[in-house]
Amino acid sequence: MLVRCTAKALGLVGRAELRPDAVDDPNEWYLNLLWLDRRKCLVLVHAATLYSTFVRDVRKADLQPFGQWAVAAAASALAEEGFDSDLFGALAPNSVGTSKTASRSILGFMNDMALHIE
Repeated sequence: MLVRCTAKALGLVGRAELRPDAVDDPNEWYLNLLWLDRRKCLVLVHAATLYSTFVRDVRKADLQPFGQWAVAAAASALAEEGFDSDLFGALAPNSVGTSKTASRSILGFMNDMALHIE
């Protein structure tokens, strides 16, 4: 699982699992940080399908280790909708890596989503 983070999200997550040489991963997700009512919120979006989940009131300590948090957030959102947790590929906390964003269209989608959430 590769999580491509915006600059704000990458600052929050940290660079411990940064994979600068990341290539396209079929199980690629995007992460964006939003501030709502002075609380940190995260939007996690699957790149291929634009399946999205919103996680509110996040603290930096909640994100450590990041791999466990990312897998739990994705699996929880899928389970709430009645999908299998491996619908988009295997979710293994020890294989999660982070990278910078690579798609302007997905960033545009996440910005549009942020406007609707606010």
